[in-house]
Amino acid sequence: MIAFAAAIPVQAQESNDTSDRAVGGEIVVTAQKREQRLIDVPSAISVVGAADLEQFQAASLTDIASKVPGLQVDSGGTPGQATVTLRGIASLGATTTVGTYIDEAPIGSSSIYARSAEFAPDLLPYDLERIEVLKGPQGTLYGASSIGGLLKYVTRDPDLDKMELRVGGDVFDIANSGDLGYSGRIGGNLPIVEGTLAVRGSYSYRSTPGFVDNVADGEKDINDYSQQSARIAVLWRPSDGFSLDLAGLWQKVKAEGYGSTRFLIPEPYLSGGGRIPPGALVPLADGRSTDLALPNLFDNKMLYLTATAKVDLGFADFVSATSYSDSRTFQYGDQTDVYGPLIPLLTGDPGLSAFFITLNLEKFTQEFRFSTADGEAPFQWLVGGFYTHEKSGNEQVVTAQDLDGAPIAGLNPLATAGLPSTYKEYAAFGQASYTFADVFEVGGGIRWARNDQDFRQISDSAAGLVPTANQPGSSSEDVVTWSGFARYAIAPRASLYARVATGYRPGGPNVILANVPPQVGSDRLTNYEIGLKADILDNSATIEAAVFQMDWDDIQLSVSRNGASYFDNAGSARARGLELAANIRPGERLSIGINAAYTDAKLRDDTPSGNGLAGDRLPAVPKFAASITPQYDFPLTGDWKASIAGSMRFVGDRYTATPNSADAIKLPDYTAFDLSLRASNERWTAQIYVRNLTDSRGLLSAGVSTSALGGRNYVNAVPLQPRTIGLAIDFKY
Repeated sequence: MIAFAAAIPVQAQESNDTSDRAVGGEIVVTAQKREQRLIDVPSAISVVGAADLEQFQAASLTDIASKVPGLQVDSGGTPGQATVTLRGIASLGATTTVGTYIDEAPIGSSSIYARSAEFAPDLLPYDLERIEVLKGPQGTLYGASSIGGLLKYVTRDPDLDKMELRVGGDVFDIANSGDLGYSGRIGGNLPIVEGTLAVRGSYSYRSTPGFVDNVADGEKDINDYSQQSARIAVLWRPSDGFSLDLAGLWQKVKAEGYGSTRFLIPEPYLSGGGRIPPGALVPLADGRSTDLALPNLFDNKMLYLTATAKVDLGFADFVSATSYSDSRTFQYGDQTDVYGPLIPLLTGDPGLSAFFITLNLEKFTQEFRFSTADGEAPFQWLVGGFYTHEKSGNEQVVTAQDLDGAPIAGLNPLATAGLPSTYKEYAAFGQASYTFADVFEVGGGIRWARNDQDFRQISDSAAGLVPTANQPGSSSEDVVTWSGFARYAIAPRASLYARVATGYRPGGPNVILANVPPQVGSDRLTNYEIGLKADILDNSATIEAAVFQMDWDDIQLSVSRNGASYFDNAGSARARGLELAANIRPGERLSIGINAAYTDAKLRDDTPSGNGLAGDRLPAVPKFAASITPQYDFPLTGDWKASIAGSMRFVGDRYTATPNSADAIKLPDYTAFDLSLRASNERWTAQIYVRNLTDSRGLLSAGVSTSALGGRNYVNAVPLQPRTIGLAIDFKY
């Protein structure tokens, strides 16, 4: 189909334990664009720290999802092909519901034509300090496309005083794969002028072997991929009142196939239609196989440059955050079973068909903000302005090829579509709070934003899949979002809070089709939340709990008709839930982390297509998910110490679409176990790790393939990576 449109935080101070699991330290986050103790922030936040990322050698967002209550990552088969959901707010359109920041600036598009819902930024996590996960709408401080929440990658700053060198690597084996995987990494910090100027740099490479076989040609392990990431940062601080941070990040993902397996649809559900019941699907071959006439390929490159200046003005702190990003995404996939049936109708001979899409995005952002100079003052305020300009390209092609793979003259391409667009946004925002008697804080914020968009639809089809067009479209929109909160400190390390906040996803000009509205409007969301944060039992346990309700109105939908997709606004949904994160240290050496989330996310109105009815669960959202991560630390000999850690993660059943959709599939729940054994001293760390210890065949995502002539073909599903056993060694100086 031509798809138009289509934990407990870190930084424990005064502790020799560098693990992000440490309890009892001052835990600091930057969710409100200033440093605060976690307990003092009146909203739900989870943080996956550097130690958590290293514990099981996390390599993508799917590896960290279980560490964050309410976070769900649906993989498309490789890093960079993923849909992120927080608190049940699944993307039902082409735009993401979860925003992404790297340090002080956003990355990814807000335009409805950049397909941000399918291609979430997914950094190879090296040289990261932590990943902050802000839950609920973040429209006041972070702007558009964060109605479900925000992922914030926080990188390591250059150290002005200390030289550092880190080098490491690992080798790993994936069950069902004939090759070993491997990775290498190096990073360092160099003070050029001690106390004034320093540079930090890093590079990492990871090669992951495939485990999916192609029964069509007998090729083994077709879904291998590689990841590369490089970063350099320079910090100049000539005085206590001024600093300038310049940074550049480059990343590349290259895949020779997707980690997607095939399931056969038995009769009567194949030709007779009707919803496919759980358990009816039949795995192809050994269950880790597919059947492709043409290859599946994926390539993503990203360049991200930032300049951040911080100035102490005396009466206020000033921050200027500038960013430029350039990302290129190429996706190529076998669609012979979808479009191939059209070829003999037009030529009399059978043929092959592929669909490929090329996405380009250039984005510039600038933010200025002023805030209270004294972070301990009872009155805290922040005001700022934001500007972004995006230029994106979206080129889609459906091929017509003979059985040898050669283009069919006069018919190839079968269809083309180009959707170049621009997106400009201007915003002004502010937030203020006052704390009475050091125990009771009230505050709120507001943001005004305006976006202007232009696009052009350039399309043609030899088979009539899309109309022949070369027409422009445009839209403009003004949006106001706001937040209000109150916090009561019931003890020095415990607080209760309540928060109400709103957010929005920008609309935009619609594709040009008969009887389709020329513009799709923004959708809005309001979050109501109460929560508790506390260090208890003499600081031997930390607990965070939140209860929330999210009301989502004018939902943006992708609607399919006659082989093409367009956008529409329709109805509302509601998500209610409970989240819990706890870290318990029953003894000096033992700690136990617990994460759990219950989410009840449902439509409140019928969708225009009739595929979704009031009361239907939203797709990709488990009602219950949980993880338990015990860790035991013990001394070895000399300065060596060791730890053994485990993880049990449970993800409940989910639907691939709203349950009343004809092609909705109910994915079963799954449980997976991980294990890690580490030994380290001041210089060396050696680790044996196992991910998916029991080789669970749980599914991360799935979808029904349907022919352009109607009727079902099969189901493609992305499974958990099979059992992975690895050995990692790292050195630091």
